[in-house]
Amino acid sequence: MSISSIKSPMLAEINWIYSLILQAIKPIDKEAIVKPPVLPPELAYAKFLKENNVTSYERIILGLAHCFQLTPKLFAKLQNEEQQNEISIDSFGLIINSTTNLVQPTLHTANWLCDVCYIETAFIDDHHFLFTDQILSPLVYYPSMFNSPLIFTKKAQHLFFGDIEYLPEYSKEFPAQLLKTTLDKEDVIVSRTIANEINELITEIKQAGVFEKDKHLKKWIRPGFRALFYGPPGTGKTLTATIIGKETAHPVYRIDLSSLISKYIGETQKNLAKIFDRGEHNNWILFFDECDAILGNRSNTGTANERGANQEIAYLLQRIESYKGVVLLATNLKENIDEAFLRRFEMSIQFSMPDATTRITLWSTIFSGDYSIPNDWIHKLALTYKLTGGALINVLRFIAVSKGNGINEITLPLILEGIRREYHKMGQTMPSLRE
Repeated sequence: MSISSIKSPMLAEINWIYSLILQAIKPIDKEAIVKPPVLPPELAYAKFLKENNVTSYERIILGLAHCFQLTPKLFAKLQNEEQQNEISIDSFGLIINSTTNLVQPTLHTANWLCDVCYIETAFIDDHHFLFTDQILSPLVYYPSMFNSPLIFTKKAQHLFFGDIEYLPEYSKEFPAQLLKTTLDKEDVIVSRTIANEINELITEIKQAGVFEKDKHLKKWIRPGFRALFYGPPGTGKTLTATIIGKETAHPVYRIDLSSLISKYIGETQKNLAKIFDRGEHNNWILFFDECDAILGNRSNTGTANERGANQEIAYLLQRIESYKGVVLLATNLKENIDEAFLRRFEMSIQFSMPDATTRITLWSTIFSGDYSIPNDWIHKLALTYKLTGGALINVLRFIAVSKGNGINEITLPLILEGIRREYHKMGQTMPSLRE
């Protein structure tokens, strides 16, 4: 859906804002109430208003942003009205963008409209959902937050004018990466025990709504779900988290804890709050990889730095425990996680090194199609080399690159060279192939 195609139903909203402005400038009846229009229920904007229980004040803020998005010249007309009445440019809270020279509405404009139209206002800061959920551009606090222009973000443009769901990309302001995969649940090759636990976890997530509807369950079971994945690298922890999101239709975001941690006291909590607030509002699955980096055993010594670190851990524990969605955490060593934190998990899954039977299945699955190899090779390689699925994928990558460099045949020595590289990375001696 293009912006031009959305203009027709949204003109009612724009005309409502324009009517409020006219009533504010030249009131015909001081007690007249200009009611907001009833929008078509299938409209994305109408759904947003309903789902978020938007107040009249919030709707005026959004309406001004819509006006600037679709009919920016409206505010130039308002500026002319000010000039004709010899009123200063900032009386209506308008500002002029120094780059585009466009006249922009601000939070001051919304407050002015509400004041003269007898609409109740409310205090708004950067914790308001219009900002935490990135509907409007962030507030600016200089010279005053009331000078903040009311402009839609890219997310809002996707939400109100686009066909596809907007999913933010990794940035300094949003240190989280959307995980995607072309693989399916059947491609996660693990032991039967682990597979059963993964299926149980998926079922639990899908049935989360049942707990909310059942009064008895809601009384005893806290909202949200927390699970820990632990085991050696390459055993499928990240892939499993991605597949769970795919199976349950929830975007999965991997949180970069190192980018969230700040040397300034209180900044880490603020950064984490943004992630959790947005994740909860959008029903995302939050995935913390290598979480022992920040969730290790807390120090009992009393230096300022250690007290600050303990406060950050305590805050993260609290947010994870109160999160109404799904939180998945992964670590290579379960022993590195604070015991107080472990008690907060509904489920804990150990991703162990694949046994010989699982390794045979991994070799057969990964080395198939154009990269098929003989079955007797598969059995020898699986029995000799204790490699994870991640390591085998690296071997496949090495062979694919070799083929791209002119080596057309997949030979056993070529495979062994790929395996040797994996053992070298692990700092281990590669065993001789069993005959």
